[in-house]
Amino acid sequence: MFITAKLGLGNILTDKGDFPRAEEKYISARDLATQINDDQGRKQALDALNAMHEKQQQQAAQDKEEAQKLVAADLVAQGEKAYQQGDLVNAKMYYSMAKEKYTALQNDQLVLLITQEINSIDQEQQEKEALLVQAGEYMSAGDRYRDSGAYAEAKKQYLLARGIYASLNEITKLSAVRSKIDIIDSYLTGTPPSVQPDMPNDAQASTQASEQ
Repeated sequence: MFITAKLGLGNILTDKGDFPRAEEKYISARDLATQINDDQGRKQALDALNAMHEKQQQQAAQDKEEAQKLVAADLVAQGEKAYQQGDLVNAKMYYSMAKEKYTALQNDQLVLLITQEINSIDQEQQEKEALLVQAGEYMSAGDRYRDSGAYAEAKKQYLLARGIYASLNEITKLSAVRSKIDIIDSYLTGTPPSVQPDMPNDAQASTQASEQ
């Protein structure tokens, strides 16, 4: 009677996921059955104990899988956020980490979708790098025109570079080219600054001499 009651309590606790307390009940039933030489009761207690341990392992594996799913989903969310902010490097990093998680989880559908996102980012990065190279060439051409005194042509080149930097949200580079345009505008309007920081020394001397 007591053995059956202990086993029943153990079963209830197992169903609730309270494995430590369930184990106590099964062990207590086993020990009691051993003391009174109840072989059948002892076998039932051992069977219940083994079944509980198996269920406990299954639950632990399921909990671990759910935790991995949450981590993977969070990585995808961070990747999306980085992408929306124009941070392609971190976006790819987060997506790649998420891909590893979903590969381990054997979620082929999400692995495929994330792989497509990564490929898209790779292509966008290549396009961005090409545009940055083009903008750099415009900047160099603008500097050459500026140094030769062809300020109108220099401004055209700087404006082309500015358009690219603005489209790519390159704040630092955009600020730099705007400064160059402001300086060029001051020359075009006939009020050049006394010193131009990024102008070569010989060009500065020539400008100052012409002002005198």
